[in-house]
Amino acid sequence: MVEDPNASRLSVSERIVVFLMKDLLNSGRHVITDNWYTSQRLADYLETQRTLLTGVVRSGGGPPKEVQNMKLDKKQSVFARKGNALVVKWMDKKDVCVLTTKSTLWNTRRLILEIKQSSSTDHYTLKK
Repeated sequence: MVEDPNASRLSVSERIVVFLMKDLLNSGRHVITDNWYTSQRLADYLETQRTLLTGVVRSGGGPPKEVQNMKLDKKQSVFARKGNALVVKWMDKKDVCVLTTKSTLWNTRRLILEIKQSSSTDHYTLKK
């Protein structure tokens, strides 16, 4: 399905994304995936192909254990970064976790400052 030997380390669902994007890789595109496809491993691979990734992630698919295990109240969130990947977990009716490689550190700091200044939020934490 995928000819790149580095892609052989990907799971079947991750290789599907690569297969569907094969003609668009290395062109600076941004792919959006759901929780069946999104993972840190896919984000790392796509980064080597000059392709950005954003998607909801399952608890086992990429968030660091510290983020996964953090108990949040409603409207609380936590941020974590690994290289160019940013993971954001927040509590709505249930925990939601998003992984993106589109955000830069500058944008992250700006976002955190804007969120902290908002009166409708309770608590935000930056994890490095």
